[in-house]
Amino acid sequence: MTIDSLPIRERSVVAFDCETTGLHVEKGHNIIEIALVKHNPDGSVEEWSSLVKPTKRISPSNQAIHGISPSMVEKAPSFDDIYPQLQEFIKDCILVAHNSEFDVGFLKAEAERNNLPVISDDLVVDSLAMSRRFFGFPRNNLSVVSHRFHLMTPHAHRALPDARNTIYIFWAMLEDIEQRTEKQLTVSELQELCEKYHKRGEYKKNIARTITQAKREKRRISIDYISRDPSKPIRTRRELEITKWDSPHLEANCMLRGEPRRFHLKQIQRAEFTTEVEQTEPDLSIAAEPTTDYEPVSEVSSESET
Repeated sequence: MTIDSLPIRERSVVAFDCETTGLHVEKGHNIIEIALVKHNPDGSVEEWSSLVKPTKRISPSNQAIHGISPSMVEKAPSFDDIYPQLQEFIKDCILVAHNSEFDVGFLKAEAERNNLPVISDDLVVDSLAMSRRFFGFPRNNLSVVSHRFHLMTPHAHRALPDARNTIYIFWAMLEDIEQRTEKQLTVSELQELCEKYHKRGEYKKNIARTITQAKREKRRISIDYISRDPSKPIRTRRELEITKWDSPHLEANCMLRGEPRRFHLKQIQRAEFTTEVEQTEPDLSIAAEPTTDYEPVSEVSSESET
């Protein structure tokens, strides 16, 4: 059985993060710090990190972000020195990065410059894509998503703390997604779901179709809605009577709250017809209390799709 055909929970997962001299790999910017945090199936955690001596100078704007100065990396090992340790650490593991295109891009570029084996991104999962597709928070950077899952983010923008945060939010998001799908997912299944949950993907199109049909036929729908308020549950379930549908905004009477509310399509993660005609109690397995993050109809949202 291949690694990508096994449930993610049965494999070791490594979150990784890179700090760099600049933001543009195509301009030859270098990795100056890399960190790996491994979560094993038995629950144990391993960590590895290293500063890396660059061949290009650290841009002042990037130094202001991560706080790594030229003097800190002057005597650090070179990338080709640390690469064998990195390869051994991630062997047979699933890789996770927040904005993996950035981190994997730098790893590949550094390996190519040094004539070293380039890692495959077949088993790379992007936690940024997971956040955007499955949760649709107003902002999806690492600090915001970590805070939404009740994780403090001290020393953000250093590789090891960011890798720790990434592994934490990955497991938190995966648990929520697997509750929705009612199965343990493989990497390929998770990646496929990410595509379906894209704002222009089939899943969102089906949600829009359901809303359109419900509006036309004057039927109630039940939705799962992502809360923007960190003090509330991630998802809440509500039964609605639609009054206006102007995608991506939905105006409806919320049966639980007994008042009109406005919802944004990117935060709706499920929409199904309901046959109930009487007001129903909330599903307490999803929301323990009413939320207040919905927009009153009188307010106009400036929120746009991510």
